Amino acid sequence: MQDKEIIGLFIKREETALEITAEKYKNYCVSIAERILGSREDAEEIWNDVLSAAWNSIPPNEPEHLNLYLGKIARNAALKKLDSEK
Repeated sequence: MQDKEIIGLFIKREETALEITAEKYKNYCVSIAERILGSREDAEEIWNDVLSAAWNSIPPNEPEHLNLYLGKIARNAALKKLDSEK
């Protein structure tokens, strides 16, 4: 499924958007978080934050590149977790 179609599902508040997003982008986002945190377990927890943030921000946001949008959420969530652990 194309990103525009997935974003359309988010806009319609279809929960299948979460499932499709997980199938397509979970490994990508978890790998970003894992490189920052150094822990696969912590990175898996970040994935839940990514889905929640995407669900709450689409709409009003309609990202042109869903992978970059989700990656940015994952990066920011991982950095926030890293800062909170210091």
